[in-house]
Amino acid sequence: MKTSLIYSNFVFKLLFKKKSSWVLPLILIIMGLGLTTTFAIVNISEKISYFVMYAIVFVQLLLTIIFAGLKSLNIYKDLEDDGIEILTYAKPLSRKQIFTGKLISFINYGLIWSLIIMLVNLVLAITLKLNSYLIAITLVSFVTFIFAYLIFGSITSLIAYKTNQKIALTLPITVFTPLLIGGVAFASQSTSTVNNMGYYLNLKNKQIPAGNQANLEGFYLNNKEDKLFLIPNGYDAQNLSENQDAYINKAYDISKNSALGWQAYSWLVTPYQMLDIFNFENKNIINAFTKEDESNLNKYIYYNNQDSSLYNYEVVKNKFLKERTIATRNKTVWSARKGYIVPSALKNQSVINFQNQNNTDIIYAREKADNIDIEFPEDKFIFSIEKNLIGRLKWNNIKELLGSKSFNYLASNIFKDLYEQKHQFENLVEMKPKRLKDELLTLIQSQIDDKDSEFNKLIDEQVSVLRSDAFENKIIASEQERQIYLVTALIYYLYFTFNDSKIQDAILIDENSLYEQDNYAPSQFTFRFGEYNYNIGGYASYHVKQQVVDNKVKMRFDLVKSDNYLFSTVDDFAVVSREKRIVNKNYYILIWGLLSVMLLIANNYLYIKKDYK
Repeated sequence: MKTSLIYSNFVFKLLFKKKSSWVLPLILIIMGLGLTTTFAIVNISEKISYFVMYAIVFVQLLLTIIFAGLKSLNIYKDLEDDGIEILTYAKPLSRKQIFTGKLISFINYGLIWSLIIMLVNLVLAITLKLNSYLIAITLVSFVTFIFAYLIFGSITSLIAYKTNQKIALTLPITVFTPLLIGGVAFASQSTSTVNNMGYYLNLKNKQIPAGNQANLEGFYLNNKEDKLFLIPNGYDAQNLSENQDAYINKAYDISKNSALGWQAYSWLVTPYQMLDIFNFENKNIINAFTKEDESNLNKYIYYNNQDSSLYNYEVVKNKFLKERTIATRNKTVWSARKGYIVPSALKNQSVINFQNQNNTDIIYAREKADNIDIEFPEDKFIFSIEKNLIGRLKWNNIKELLGSKSFNYLASNIFKDLYEQKHQFENLVEMKPKRLKDELLTLIQSQIDDKDSEFNKLIDEQVSVLRSDAFENKIIASEQERQIYLVTALIYYLYFTFNDSKIQDAILIDENSLYEQDNYAPSQFTFRFGEYNYNIGGYASYHVKQQVVDNKVKMRFDLVKSDNYLFSTVDDFAVVSREKRIVNKNYYILIWGLLSVMLLIANNYLYIKKDYK
């Protein structure tokens, strides 16, 4: 082994005198410094940064093929052609020792090349502010480029074994480039099963309440999980109909192989793997040049951009939401069943607009807004009665709030404060649901009461009800309505964020129920805004009524009660979720390792056996 190392050192020094040994690494370093300087001056978006890194790796792979090919030809062909090998055989060296030394020298150049690229990419990643992936880029750069060097260097040497050096050097890059570009094009046209399903689920029909052909509503939970929940639209819809089930299954059948071609390509085409492994977010790189990610799932609340072509998907029924006891009482007799709780504002919404719709929007009302005998300050100004006493909450406005970063930051901090007040989160979640609900609602009420709270000062010009001119432009009817929207969104935030938890149990439980067990039948929420309590939910519709009292017109409202609460129950729903991972990029490295070993063995075996004259 010592003899082989001495010989490898001799070969290394000999080859370093060739311009290709230092010119290409120098070009690589200069290119890296130039790009680093450029992007240190020019500010680009995060999406463009990922694309730039991806493009740089593409160029580095092309340079790697050239460099690896040159070094393999230098070591396995040029030494022979220059007569160095004949002189070597005059020394007391076996053929095995000679080729072991050559192999070590070949690998050493690969290690140096890969280290240079690793450092260049680390500096570029820092400059491009890809902080989440600094370690990954550093490690993957070294591993990918050392294997790329070994594989394509060996392939070049094997081709040169039977052909001339020009063909051996040209053929790998000629084949590699279209395979690489083809993979990028393939990936840009490929999509996840669930995203393709989204196209069919979103097909519009304005004559149907949900606004889509299947009359379905969908949502994600605020937990970064790749699960799309599908529920039937409508106050009375407890189950997915046969037609809805058939529509979902048909959309799935059409879409289930959406990523199959790309998945096969990813496993079979090694050059593309070496670029694809740098796509850490597994997204369409071409989307870097669009204003928004082109996804059919963007319309769904809390869509988290986690869907991926790496996975196969399946449609399952009645999973991932907690089944709860729903008890109702008829006079003195209780009846209980099992069901699932979903947001009514989403489930019952309708795109069909007509006056006095029943059980679509969530209705809120001041306590005793139906009582003509009660005096309110607004009675002096009859035109301000309706906007202060009663109103409708639109799902689109609630959805905007839930999708707002500023609102989610506020909500997170509000409930974080509760944890800190209780010192230990464990103590909080060990409370009985009714007690915990009281704590949660008290906390929300304290936010309403504190005029200096962030809750009451929140402004976001991108969210309709939080715009500074929302009242002037009649987006909201009153300050109370803005607060009611915020309260409703906070309650929904708890639902979407704490799925299958004590906190979700607490926000959903009917705290006034006398049923012997915990009862999750949907119920009304009540909060105090200013001097009056307001009930949120529990009304189908309302109608204005007027009466002359003491020579003055008094306006009140006939409230039609119903189960149109903030939450409602369903017995049946569907979920599009990941079934299994098809492409695991960790196995790319295993493939490269095996391929490198086989090619190196084959290359050295052939050259060792070659007869020299």
